[in-house]
Amino acid sequence: MNITKKHRVQKLENIALLVLFLIKALIYNILIGNGNVSLRLSIISSMYIVFIIALINMFKGKRRDVVLLTLYSLIALIMFIDSAYFKHFNQLTSIVVLKQVNQLSSVGESISYVLEPVNFLLVADIIPLIIYYIYSRKIILSSRINTLGKKQSFGIALGALAIVILSVVSVNAFSDNINLFHQEFFTYHIGDIYNTFFSKYEGEDIDELLKESIEKVSNKEKNLYGIAKNKNVITIQVEGLQNFVIDREYEGQEITPNLNKLIKEDSIYFDQYYQQLGRGNTSDAEFVSHNSLYPAMDGQTYLWYYNNTYYGLPWILKDSGYSTAAFHGYKGDFWNRDKAYPYQGFDRYYNADNDYNSVGATIGLGINDSEFFMQSMDYIKSMKEPYYAFLVTLSSHHPFEMPDEFKKIKLKEEHESTLFGNYIQSINHADTALGEFIQQLKEEGLYENTIINIYGDHFGLSSIDEENKKQMTEYLGYEYDFDEMMNIPFIIHMPKSGINQRISTTGGQIDFLPTVLNLLGIENKKGIMLGQDLVNAKEGFVAQQTYMLKGSYIKDDMVFSMSRDGIYNNSRAWNINTRQPVDLEKCREDYERAIREINKSNYILKNDLLSKYFTDREEMSKDGEAANKRIVPETLISHAGGKIEGLYYTNSREAIDKSVENGYKFIELDFEWTTDENLVLIHEWKEKVNELFSEESKAYSTEEFKSFNMINGLTQMSLEDLAEWLYEHRDVYIVTDIKSDNIKALKLIKERYPDLIAKFIPQIYKMDEFIPVQGMGYTNIILTLYSSEYPDDELIDFVRRHEIFAVTMPIERARTELPVKLKSENVFVYAHTINEPELRKELEANGVDGFYTDELLP
Repeated sequence: MNITKKHRVQKLENIALLVLFLIKALIYNILIGNGNVSLRLSIISSMYIVFIIALINMFKGKRRDVVLLTLYSLIALIMFIDSAYFKHFNQLTSIVVLKQVNQLSSVGESISYVLEPVNFLLVADIIPLIIYYIYSRKIILSSRINTLGKKQSFGIALGALAIVILSVVSVNAFSDNINLFHQEFFTYHIGDIYNTFFSKYEGEDIDELLKESIEKVSNKEKNLYGIAKNKNVITIQVEGLQNFVIDREYEGQEITPNLNKLIKEDSIYFDQYYQQLGRGNTSDAEFVSHNSLYPAMDGQTYLWYYNNTYYGLPWILKDSGYSTAAFHGYKGDFWNRDKAYPYQGFDRYYNADNDYNSVGATIGLGINDSEFFMQSMDYIKSMKEPYYAFLVTLSSHHPFEMPDEFKKIKLKEEHESTLFGNYIQSINHADTALGEFIQQLKEEGLYENTIINIYGDHFGLSSIDEENKKQMTEYLGYEYDFDEMMNIPFIIHMPKSGINQRISTTGGQIDFLPTVLNLLGIENKKGIMLGQDLVNAKEGFVAQQTYMLKGSYIKDDMVFSMSRDGIYNNSRAWNINTRQPVDLEKCREDYERAIREINKSNYILKNDLLSKYFTDREEMSKDGEAANKRIVPETLISHAGGKIEGLYYTNSREAIDKSVENGYKFIELDFEWTTDENLVLIHEWKEKVNELFSEESKAYSTEEFKSFNMINGLTQMSLEDLAEWLYEHRDVYIVTDIKSDNIKALKLIKERYPDLIAKFIPQIYKMDEFIPVQGMGYTNIILTLYSSEYPDDELIDFVRRHEIFAVTMPIERARTELPVKLKSENVFVYAHTINEPELRKELEANGVDGFYTDELLP
């Protein structure tokens, strides 16, 4: 085939690709609601494609085909994801969503409900195109085909780029009904990448923010101030609970009889309360509620900002003497909770990985609500009073499918197997489980001294989905819109209080913290709260940024919904009561207020603003230091206290004193249980008792152990002795080696010496020990491998999911490829026990960073 003919074939292929993309762009723009401007946007998108194809044509042969097909396929896939994401969230995806893809496997059923056959048209041509290019290159073209001339391709690319730039500038400047940065595929994603990595927020004065926040809680004469003072606090975040089900029937059947009963007795019920999420869904609901800050939109808050300094409800209650725990019947690392919760102020995190048995049927993601509450009760009973228990339910998770045994509502035939029908059934089950839990509290004697907060995390039925909207509108008797969709109930139940109020002041999850603090009689004078106490508020305001776009808000009886295209004049506003439109010009001031409030919160998150105020975490809580202070690994760790007078494994006071004198900062010590349930420092009872004390090799009580005479006049130590020593040596850290009941021993250390917890670096021996140890407040945790045989791939997966301080391994394992693999994951690697300089050099060359040693000096 001659060159001219080859070029003609290539031009035809490029034209075909352009036509295919134009069709794809039209489908895309229709799916994301661009309506009558879809064609114009598709043409602009096609100019981007012309530019891309022209650039790629500068490559030659197979390389050009591979690059072209790869980029085309990637663009198609992003369009596919955009269209599905838009249907659920009413906005396009962001690059930050890529950090959350590991969560998708857990919500696969929900995703399948979003996808429709039309979405797949966006990717339907990928495989046929790949087949065509493979086949045609074998039959028609040589793999050494020359592409269009570089000058010609460059000229086309330059022309297309000029048209793109001109289009973006002119359309955004002169078009009243198009905003390319919100509507056009390429322009939006380029802008999103720029905003994610390069945008900056205006600074905020932390002192002014603190002053404003303190003023909200400084009036002790407020209504109901301190009515629940010193009571235990239980907060239940109910999955998908919307307000429309409260005190409502379906075909004569009460949907939430237990919640209805609760509201009528000793409760405050907020009926104009709204969700306020970012990109973290359920995890954002709890973050906003606990911290009175808006969630992030540049990523999931618990992922990107999990280790910021916070001073929300768990921390505030810890400062007031409360113990704190979180409960969730699913995987511990879902939405990064295992890492985030210690920084939120939780002492303990109970989850399905370690603490719950899947007894009976599971529903959706995890353990059903009835079983979840029942098993959680055992843990709550063991908490030190006063306590704060935070429970997150699961059964009413989208798509609300449940086993028949849990279905109690008789549905009309037309609602069977619909989201609406499934939702009614699942919420009824959630209500039943809540009723059972309240009864359990009464039976256990925990009910009367407890304040119980119940709220929904977010909507269950989207008003963006046409079928949901139609069925909900029919059920409600008025149009189902954002205001009803995002309205969730908030109930504060205070047994024996005699209070029965219904408050209709507009509020949102950002108001949860100041409202609860008022009832507890606690003033937050250290943290920043952007919400207000709804019990005493005169007017309400709720800013939104997900589902409704940033700038949208709900205020009293009015809703403003910012247009998805980013054009203010295309927005909507309506009266909640009359459903009639509201003049947009009356909304501009509060629209700007909503943006300011969210930007203020973004600035606090991005700059970890509270860390600048809390210069020492210990000022916040005795346990706080442990949850936030991360230290740098030392190269050498003194093993078993270090060699002293020719002896190893003495764990004696003289040995650790000498280690400090020699410059060690990390000292590994062995702990054993005494017969009276205490901890003492000895390598093991079996041999070392006779070797070090000339006594019979068996376990002894603390008193007996302390009465023995140690060899060479050395001094044995108990946990109490070590604590006293640590108070005098604040720059030294103890690496624990506890071979028997490790979790129990670390808990004992934490309970007896909470102010020293940051000075301990626990070694864990099994992966499943990590979450319980982290939940106690230990931050710097070492996984040691001498008693396990985990394969390399399991270890790599583990360190990717958990922020481990270091991994320690015996010499044999340190000579394998594992150290290099761990270093590629930025994990510090120790080997033990190394006393010869040559062996140290050998292992360092193999990727080992540090060593446990008896003799080597820092």
